[in-house]
Amino acid sequence: MIVQRARNGEPALCQDCYRTPEAVCHRCGRTRPCYHARTDKPVCGPCTERPAATCTRCRRQRPISAHWPLGAVCQTCYLKILHTPAECALCHGTHPLTGRAASGAGLCGPCAGYPVDYACACCGRTGYLHAAGRCAYCVLDDRLRTLLTGPDGQITAQLLPLLEVFSQVDNPADAIERCAGSPSLRLLAQLAASGEPLTHESLDAFGSGMSVNYLRDLLVHSRVLPPQADDVERIPAWLETQLATRPAHHGTLMRPFLHWFLLKRARRRATNRPYKASDEYGLRARLGQALHLLKWLDDQYLALNALNQHVLDIWLSEGTTARRDISYFLTWTAARRLTGSLTVPPRPADQPTSFLDEDNQWPLLQRCLTDTTLPLDTRCIAALSLLYGLPLQRLRHLTCDQLERTAKGDTVLKIGSSPLPLPPPLADLLTRLATAPPPRRRSAFQSPDGETQPAYLFPGVSPGRPVSPQTIRSRLKSLGITARPTRNSALVALASDFPAVIVADYLGMHISTTTRWVNYIRKDWATYVAARTEDTKNRAGSSDSGTPTLVRTPGG
Repeated sequence: MIVQRARNGEPALCQDCYRTPEAVCHRCGRTRPCYHARTDKPVCGPCTERPAATCTRCRRQRPISAHWPLGAVCQTCYLKILHTPAECALCHGTHPLTGRAASGAGLCGPCAGYPVDYACACCGRTGYLHAAGRCAYCVLDDRLRTLLTGPDGQITAQLLPLLEVFSQVDNPADAIERCAGSPSLRLLAQLAASGEPLTHESLDAFGSGMSVNYLRDLLVHSRVLPPQADDVERIPAWLETQLATRPAHHGTLMRPFLHWFLLKRARRRATNRPYKASDEYGLRARLGQALHLLKWLDDQYLALNALNQHVLDIWLSEGTTARRDISYFLTWTAARRLTGSLTVPPRPADQPTSFLDEDNQWPLLQRCLTDTTLPLDTRCIAALSLLYGLPLQRLRHLTCDQLERTAKGDTVLKIGSSPLPLPPPLADLLTRLATAPPPRRRSAFQSPDGETQPAYLFPGVSPGRPVSPQTIRSRLKSLGITARPTRNSALVALASDFPAVIVADYLGMHISTTTRWVNYIRKDWATYVAARTEDTKNRAGSSDSGTPTLVRTPGG
């Protein structure tokens, strides 16, 4: 649709390419895109006067955006009707209902005598027309084809699944905005223009930033690239970024340490359990300590083979207990005779020290279950933390499939080997969350076979990825909840009421972990009983020695 004709040697412009010229608005005095910019009275959009009238649909006094057969409608009702096509009472087709029959039933424009049917000029889909008489899906398809076109003017067969994935998003207008301003999609356009096949290795060449990770998730989710073993396979690219500014001998040591020791162990463990994000954090911590030790040795003008127990103890004493992660690196160097056999003190067993006050715990839980002004996902995350003390990694990986309804009508959550019965208020919240549409800013990308993979209860921004631990912490913090004290208080309550094997069975925790919590509770009670016994003996001894004691008698 041409909105500006060619003139004075300038080409004609369509609605997509036309930009309103900027001028000084004669009403507000600000420099803005203005109508009538070539006249002596330019006016910007906010200052454009539209007559106010009573909207036929919402009955409010608002500026009118359209006059339809059903009456004058404001901007809010205009967009609401166009974005929600429904069945016409006369032709039974799906159209925006811009008219109304005498019975009150909705009618489409042609059936109500209105010439505009709001049908896309390309695909015929009715509803809101995004640009030039086309729907947002057709505009998005054109943008993607331009984005994915290779040097030969064609889209490679490898990238065709992306067109299908984007054609099924819930909010195509949001996807159009991403095509214009997303660094990830700009990187994809750069890779498509090169004409080379896309691989994980070609993405690794761009580092491990957020835009690269988002693009990798999108390509894996759309089956353009094969799946990786979750976050752990991103560690090599992260290491190369760290080694970019370091001496060459650091890379000579760190690359085999990562590939032949850390990743080998991690992949072997993956055969018995799925990867979690904590594995990535653990590997980065071990690599980070090894890099820190190598830099410290360089600053001391010492070679790695000069590292002895005395030098190691000095390095350990200068930092926190996090430096004890160096034991993995020193085990590897000792096995290859790069260093001698060195001893690193083990991490001390941490005892829980911070707890959520019981006077605050239950009011917070009550608020999560009843306060409808809070976001639904935040209420569910906080309630699961307050009741069951689930760690963040377990929370973020919960899927809709783990929520089931039994034959008796009860709702259970499959976390451990036995389904966990949920109280009705929490079951209702989780059921609503599992069946709710995705948030507006997180368009649900579907895989080419039409199945959403995977269906996380708490989806993240990247396709096919759960919400990040940092996001969960911030949501809990918005309610005044800190993750660690909340988890400690919930586990103390469970360990004091149930045997260790029951807690492990329902929550999917290791039996040794639940046993430590039960023993911690028992030790606390044993210490209390011993203290009371000792206090009673002291009081009895003081009374026998003739020391006066205060005895409170009824009424005394």
